[in-house]
Amino acid sequence: MAVRNISGWLLIILVTLFYLKETALNYWFYIGNKADVEGIMLTEYLPFLLFALGAFIIALGMYILIFLKLFKPKI
Repeated sequence: MAVRNISGWLLIILVTLFYLKETALNYWFYIGNKADVEGIMLTEYLPFLLFALGAFIIALGMYILIFLKLFKPKI
């Protein structure tokens, strides 16, 4: 059971970090490049809140599937 808990938490962390890398980090580079040309307004940082909310929803959904046994893998 302990191995399942560890692997479940690692899977949740890995997927959440991958999501944040693909969204927030790429957007960070985008506004960094834009700042060199035009400058940045404060409202351009608001999508980071959406990225954080999306990461929370993904992590919560995976927690429910893995630990509340709604998803039963055939192993």
